[in-house]
Amino acid sequence: MHTPEHTKGTFIPLLERVSMDVSTKSGISHPSDIAIQLEQGIEYYQLQEFKPAVSCFQQVITAYRQSGDRTGETKALIGLSSALYALGEYRSVIETCRAGIAAAREVGDRVSEKQALDNLGNTYRHLRDYQQAIHYQTQSLHIARELQDAKGEAITLSNLGLGYKAMGDCEAAIAHYERGLALANTIEDYYIKGQILRNLGNTYHALGHYTKTVECYECLLEIARYREDHRSEIHILKNLGSAYYTMEDYARAIERHQQRLAIAQRIQDHRHEAQALESLGIIYDATGRYSHALTCHEHQLKLAQRVNDIRAIKKIQANLRNLYYSVGDYAKASEYGVSETQAS
Repeated sequence: MHTPEHTKGTFIPLLERVSMDVSTKSGISHPSDIAIQLEQGIEYYQLQEFKPAVSCFQQVITAYRQSGDRTGETKALIGLSSALYALGEYRSVIETCRAGIAAAREVGDRVSEKQALDNLGNTYRHLRDYQQAIHYQTQSLHIARELQDAKGEAITLSNLGLGYKAMGDCEAAIAHYERGLALANTIEDYYIKGQILRNLGNTYHALGHYTKTVECYECLLEIARYREDHRSEIHILKNLGSAYYTMEDYARAIERHQQRLAIAQRIQDHRHEAQALESLGIIYDATGRYSHALTCHEHQLKLAQRVNDIRAIKKIQANLRNLYYSVGDYAKASEYGVSETQAS
């Protein structure tokens, strides 16, 4: 989904205007009322209230068409296509984007044309029509360069990378991501840089280039910590721990999962706390550090019991009984039932 923060050409909504009940009118015709309604649609979109946003944009489009304002209609069509895209109504997005492109070209609004092309390209990618996706994203890229819009160019390069990766052309995807990353570094946009690093890391992972994967995610981790984005930091640490485990760098894998565990405990995110404990237990078990593995799984079991997660409880108990049986503590193993090893 395009975030309004990174979609140029829209109004900056005034938060207090949302309370003005223009949407209850049977119709809107005064230019100031239409503008307020447009801003309200954008505000709903930013709040991720997409259905009310669609309603607002549809009313605005009707009003602009009645008044013959094609410039305003263009903006509203872009807003509508973005809201429909967020709702996953892709066939409607295509129709709306095509109308938006036609209107933007008629009034010479290249910024809005680029936005419509971005939405259209992303929509075709979701529909797995990758050739069409790349076709429209390439047009968007040309406009970004024409406008000398480095931010927009970086975003479109990332979208093109997603399209090429979906087609299975990882090398082309990497080339586009690298160019987008260079632009993001130049303009010092850490949000875009983070998105591209994530996409780039995933692509390297798909190719089995794990050293490159962890390089991307270590950079991404720095950004998350700079922004104090603890939720993202947890996910990045999880991916790093998994990548290091695959590389058999168990010390770093443990370090990253321990850091993940500490953050989850600090922000009282018990779901990620349990997942981190499970990951650590698996690594300790694989490396023969059974007492550490048992400690992790025992703690994990307490968390599952606290929320009465029956499926998780059964799984953890199975892990514990097999571990206790492996270390020869048959009495403790019996507390969790018969081990798979015994049963065989």
